[in-house]
Amino acid sequence: MPSAMQALELGTREVHARVEARLRPHLEHVAATAAHTRVLAVLLGVHEPLDARLRPWSATVPDWAPPDRPALLRADLAAAGWSAERIGAVPRCAPAGLPDVRSLPEALGASYVVEGSALGGLLVSRWLRDNLGLRPDQLRFYLGDGEPARRRFRAFGGCVERVVDGPGAVAAAVDAARRTFDAFERWFARHVPPVSVG
Repeated sequence: MPSAMQALELGTREVHARVEARLRPHLEHVAATAAHTRVLAVLLGVHEPLDARLRPWSATVPDWAPPDRPALLRADLAAAGWSAERIGAVPRCAPAGLPDVRSLPEALGASYVVEGSALGGLLVSRWLRDNLGLRPDQLRFYLGDGEPARRRFRAFGGCVERVVDGPGAVAAAVDAARRTFDAFERWFARHVPPVSVG
């Protein structure tokens, strides 16, 4: 029987691939800082309301202290020259567009999506640094709060294995993770146009 983290990975593989396929071209083929900041604004629009929904749950689990990713996104936009007014005007995902979270296993399932994306953020940060010359103070979201992403993800996985116990809890976590990926997919479909590569 797979562990809770293995079940999350297996249960979200298909939708994860779809979301990554939509966003990856924007991150790999962005040719200007302005295009990069537009992607950051889209990310802020979904991360901020999702963080507000999940953060109260994180306070109930020892050793689970996710970074304030919306604050990191706002800092990156400010470093790119965006005013507070412009950042405040970024469209935010409505509550109805986010997954409902009614239990701790569901909160951890939704957070699996966010925590896992931080691993890819390290690769993105290196690409943006090497190709656009962005400084660390312009890459806070992708670099995180200083704690190594892999160590943070392992610690998060430990929380999941301790809390998400039993078939019902695992199923709830996987369903919440799928619904979170679905929310990202819908948001990106509305705000991130396809990129033609070639």
